[in-house]
Amino acid sequence: LSDKVKNIFFHMQHYEELFSTDSKFKRELTRINYFLPFNLIANSTWLKNLVSKVANRNSELITPGIDFKMFKPSILPSEKYRPKSKYEILSFVDGRREFKGCKELYETIKSVKKELGKDKVNFKLYGFTLPKYFSDLGVEFLGYVSPYRLPELYSSGDIFLFTSWYE
Repeated sequence: LSDKVKNIFFHMQHYEELFSTDSKFKRELTRINYFLPFNLIANSTWLKNLVSKVANRNSELITPGIDFKMFKPSILPSEKYRPKSKYEILSFVDGRREFKGCKELYETIKSVKKELGKDKVNFKLYGFTLPKYFSDLGVEFLGYVSPYRLPELYSSGDIFLFTSWYE
């Protein structure tokens, strides 16, 4: 079999076993992926090292790149980074997967608004699901944002808050 799959690659984006909320059997079943005779590609040194330790396998490292033709500042730094009466804080939110840090995001928003005052900061959140318990925070939920709109969104913010545990 390995001769037939020598040109097949498995691009690992997570260590799925850690993030599965399924039964122990299903979590262990996901581990089998790392022992299949595929060429492994990791997207982080953390994942590369973990797979090496768990499965005793080498993998290639290809980190996600940034397209600087697409993602570039649209506002001059002298305009963007100056004292303001209100700051825009952007964040990704995903209420479906605990490791994306949704609870941490909620607590951070509460803390920042308490410390700075609700009128000094505006949180714009984008993603797939916004838990109902966020409704008391007064945030702006944009829903899904296409990759083509992300550069404009990122340029509009003063801070990007990323609460994912592993990314």
